[in-house]
Amino acid sequence: MDWRVLGFHPGCFTLTGLVFGLVPALHLSKTELTESLKEGRGAGGGARKNRVRGVLVVAELAIAVVLLVGAGLLIQVSGGYKHVSPGLQPHNVLTFNVSLPEVRYPTEKQARFYGDLLTRVRSLPGVQSASAVLAPALKRRSFRHFISN
Repeated sequence: MDWRVLGFHPGCFTLTGLVFGLVPALHLSKTELTESLKEGRGAGGGARKNRVRGVLVVAELAIAVVLLVGAGLLIQVSGGYKHVSPGLQPHNVLTFNVSLPEVRYPTEKQARFYGDLLTRVRSLPGVQSASAVLAPALKRRSFRHFISN
């Protein structure tokens, strides 16, 4: 996940909360409550303020609908991935993690270690091929469950 995407959503939530929370509060803070109640206008004031409030309500509802539709689509799409074939045959496949401490194995030693490890694994009886990856694709719970069956 990109850090800009992760930062965008909290920014949207904060901005939306500020706009739709502070703007009405600022409008009400400028109103003389006792005067407007005596005149029978209510706390909101005149037609101009009601128009601004109406625009804010419509904008808030539009944003809420867009967010709900987006959330629904995200749930539908992410649920569909459980039933999609990964495009490979996971039978008779062995995966494992090797983690080397940076202090003892600098970058050049790590590359040599992994090269030697691959050579030794490829030479084992019954091994057809062996490879190494930095971050395995499909490393998800559903994929691991799929492999164990």
